[in-house]
Amino acid sequence: MKIGFLLLILLALTTSCKNFELEKISSEEFLEEELKSITWNEVDTYPNFPNCKETLEKIAQKECFETTLLNHFHNQLLQKELISTTDLSDTVLMTLKVNHEGKITLAEIAGDTITFAKLPELKLWLQESVTTLPLTQAALKRGIPVNTQFTLPLVLKTEALTN
Repeated sequence: MKIGFLLLILLALTTSCKNFELEKISSEEFLEEELKSITWNEVDTYPNFPNCKETLEKIAQKECFETTLLNHFHNQLLQKELISTTDLSDTVLMTLKVNHEGKITLAEIAGDTITFAKLPELKLWLQESVTTLPLTQAALKRGIPVNTQFTLPLVLKTEALTN
């Protein structure tokens, strides 16, 4: 009985050791696996203006960022004389880039050619508005500042001047 018990323990010790073997992987393999697991189309935190709290949830951060941008452009355009001889209703799409340092630049402005014909200075005004934006904190991906790009819809509505 004792010999059978000892043989059982000896057998358990010799076979169980290989269950505890750890597989070594190289740092390159680890990096490759880690890069596969990252969702590159999403950031962990959105760019952040001083009026937005960093502690907000991701969706609230995005909303605060976009609302701050829209309010800024709205206020800047209110200072301009948007005069049109006909009613105008269009959505202008502004593609904005925020670099890893938090600097915002205007990459593209897209809209109806009629809108730009009726408001020829609109692109210039929007470009000037971008240069007066407050400083931002860059978006973060795994704690590292990254470049991001946003498309912001700007709804324009004017009423024709009547004499």
